[in-house]
Formats: sequence, C-alpha cells, structure tokens
Amino acid sequence: MIVRLGPEAVIRVDTANGPGMKCVMISPTRLIVVVAFSRVDNGQLVPAYDPMQFDTPEDATRMARYLAVECAGVLAWVRDAQPEAGGYGPPTILFQSGDVPELE
Repeated sequence: MIVRLGPEAVIRVDTANGPGMKCVMISPTRLIVVVAFSRVDNGQLVPAYDPMQFDTPEDATRMARYLAVECAGVLAWVRDAQPEAGGYGPPTILFQSGDVPELE
C-alpha cells in the first residue's frame, strides 16, 4: 500500500508478511529535462537532439536559452517523479521558445 503524506513525502507500507507493518520512505525524484526541435523539409517538428536531463532548473534553463538560438523550438520542464509509486506529478514549464509539440 502506498500512502501519500503530502507533495514531498510518500511511504510504502508492507503488510504482506503478517500483522506487523514495515514502512519505507519513498523519496520523490525531480526530473528536469530539456528537449529541442528542428523542422524537416515538410515542416514537421522532429527532435534535434536526445532529451537532456539536468540536476537543477537553472542549468536546464541556461541550456534551453542557448539552444533556442539555433533550434525551431525548445522546451525545458520539471516534474516530480516517484518511480517506486509508479507516478509523476504534472510538468511545470521552465522555459519555452519557438514551436514545440504539446507537453503530455
């Protein structure tokens, strides 16, 4: 069973081994990504590079601004991920420039 204590705290409660309960803290992981896009001859947007993951929003924003000079579109976003719980929070856009596909 997964118990959410708030936006930053989640625990997993293991009751499978009898009446005693074992709690394990699950730390949220922050996913910070920059994606850049180019246009091909038919006008379609395609990834210019593989998505890039960063440690801080500031680093991601700095890279996105740099790529915006040469790419048709750039998007930097962050979301709290909890892989152990199988879920992700909604994305927050840090920087957007040019044409980008809609973020899911």
